[in-house]
Amino acid sequence: MNEIEQQKQFIKKVKELNNGKMLKYTILTMGCQLNENDSEKICGMLEEMGYTLTEDIEEANLAVFNTCCVRENAEERLFGKIGELKKLKEKNNLIIAIGGCMMQEEHILEKIKKSFRYIDIVFGTHTLHKLPEDIYTVLEEQRRVKDILNIDGKVYENIPIKRNSKTMGSVTIMYGCNNFCTFCIVPYVRGRERSRKPKDIINEVKDLAKQGYKEIMLLGQNVNSYLRSEMEAIKQGKYVDENEDYKEINSFAKLLRAINEIEGIERIRFQSPHPKDFTIDVIEAIRDCEKVCKLIHLPLQSGSTEMLKKMNRRYSKEQYLELVNTMKKMIPGIKFSTDIIVGFAGESEEDFEDTLDVVRKVNFEQVFMFIYSRRVGTPGDKMPNQIPEEIKHKRFERLKELVENQIALNNKEYVGTIQKILVEGPSKNNEKMLAGRTETNKVVVFEGDTNLINKIINVKITEDHMWYFKGEKVKSKQSNIYAVVNGNEQNKIFYNAKTISPTKCGKIVYIPALTTPDEQMKTSGPSPLRDLLNALLSRIPQSQAYTRLVQAIDAFNQEANLEDGFLSSIAQPINAELTPWDVRINLSVNPITPDVITKSLISYTFSDQRLGDTSFGLDRFGQGFQRSVIYELIRLASSFQKETKPRTDEFAPDFTLLLFEEPEAFLHPAQQENMSFHLRELGKKPGWQVIITSHSPVFVSKNSDNLGQICRIQKC
Repeated sequence: MNEIEQQKQFIKKVKELNNGKMLKYTILTMGCQLNENDSEKICGMLEEMGYTLTEDIEEANLAVFNTCCVRENAEERLFGKIGELKKLKEKNNLIIAIGGCMMQEEHILEKIKKSFRYIDIVFGTHTLHKLPEDIYTVLEEQRRVKDILNIDGKVYENIPIKRNSKTMGSVTIMYGCNNFCTFCIVPYVRGRERSRKPKDIINEVKDLAKQGYKEIMLLGQNVNSYLRSEMEAIKQGKYVDENEDYKEINSFAKLLRAINEIEGIERIRFQSPHPKDFTIDVIEAIRDCEKVCKLIHLPLQSGSTEMLKKMNRRYSKEQYLELVNTMKKMIPGIKFSTDIIVGFAGESEEDFEDTLDVVRKVNFEQVFMFIYSRRVGTPGDKMPNQIPEEIKHKRFERLKELVENQIALNNKEYVGTIQKILVEGPSKNNEKMLAGRTETNKVVVFEGDTNLINKIINVKITEDHMWYFKGEKVKSKQSNIYAVVNGNEQNKIFYNAKTISPTKCGKIVYIPALTTPDEQMKTSGPSPLRDLLNALLSRIPQSQAYTRLVQAIDAFNQEANLEDGFLSSIAQPINAELTPWDVRINLSVNPITPDVITKSLISYTFSDQRLGDTSFGLDRFGQGFQRSVIYELIRLASSFQKETKPRTDEFAPDFTLLLFEEPEAFLHPAQQENMSFHLRELGKKPGWQVIITSHSPVFVSKNSDNLGQICRIQKC
């Protein structure tokens, strides 16, 4: 029996002891999101033992403190709270348990031993999973328990969990830290880096998706070093991957890409990365993964190269700014948040000015500012030239003023725009209002029905209140266009007469099966193809559109299996100045507009005569490329949550996408697997409806009974 199975037996034993007693617990969580996630596991175990949560300490039978030791005032807060519980313990026979990072510090344990002998359970970061056994020991044997390990703990899976949020689920991907920043106590209390196996993370995220969670937060002290220690051990022959746990996913970048493909999850965040470990493959993954939020937390700590060296951060001011600029070039529209410490040992006025300089240049969306607090056991505590508190506070106020001025200016850009909001629940300050967050983590409150909770909706920002916005839910417009992809006039007439009421659904247009130079494919003025491209492009940043279209071109060329020279020689541009091989250049230097794309599509029109007897006739070759391009745009539009530059009105036009055959037809094999999923996701977006008919016949006739075979209708 493994460790977790043993603890489940103790859970059953405690539940039997508590049977019929209606016992309650309360929990106080201090510190970071990793601690919050640990507390969710503590709550999960306690509730399986028969305890129910209460916010009223007066009625609790069990009080748990999950501590943090990053800041000195956390100790003062903890001991103040414990002192208040002494009378309650005597009155209610209260069980008191203290765990978390602070319990890994020897001087804290000594203080508890001397001054707070009425504490029942002390457990550390490596023994959280043994809390059921500790509680059983207290109840059954009436003795105190100290359960601390001073070595790196193992990674335990399948611990019960009770999540605080119904919209955002935290998923720890690794434990510990190897960096040893001189101001930080974490490596000493959380141990060295240990990563969870990819399959366990993927399974947890899939489970969250099944439960209806829309957003996940990947947690770790240094997430972009995920699996680094494990891969190094394999490389050095210290570990053999017998079960091939790391065959498919062996880095943080690949983990992001895998999670991005999980159906149901719409937003992915992660915290915290380390600037020194931000490799190109991670930046590319952030760029390519539509669900990864383009607000990146990039801890700075100080803008001074000299101070960064003292802090053992292993990057310079210049390297940090270079990283930011690289990410801005590769991911247009990306935003940053950061952590900054003011007043670290030896910080001069010049050093502090360097910090202000970086803040001005990066223009952070959010800044978490801290006055340096000395921590016993860290190298920083022993450094000379500690900064007086008065100077620390004056510098903090100067930084605060700069940051707040930047936030005020940044906020003005949001007012009047429409933002995608994940609705989290009632506002904390006004239960009559709903609250949610933008992709950039801005809080927005607005009036709305509770059925909007856990949905992503369009909200127009109307007021800026510095730390939050007020907004108005955007009313859904009536669909005004039906785009019939690969339809014909007969299809259009049939659906217009038999299925779709034009008075309710608006005008019906169709995109023909062949990329021929007819009225539907003209490169300027209104056309169904341009309407469809407009609707898709209104949801996609320029950089993402360029990436997807280039991928479509490459995928189709690979599928065609034709040499560059031959393909160029048979290309017959019609009413366009482009050849197929000009497309990449054209897309890279021009805004991605319907004109540019339609010209590119027409450039891929071929003559049957020039192709001779090859298997790629006008029908198959032209259709295939058109569909490949449209697929890539649908794929991106189905997942993307915001634009590089927020729009000031609704996304337009509203669209219904109607496909008269299986959506996988004529697509590159790499695209086929996910096409139906992306179409369904697109159908969930405000203003969109997707109708996909089932399989053959490709064209619906007046006598067809295919209307009864519609397999997906998604109204918004």
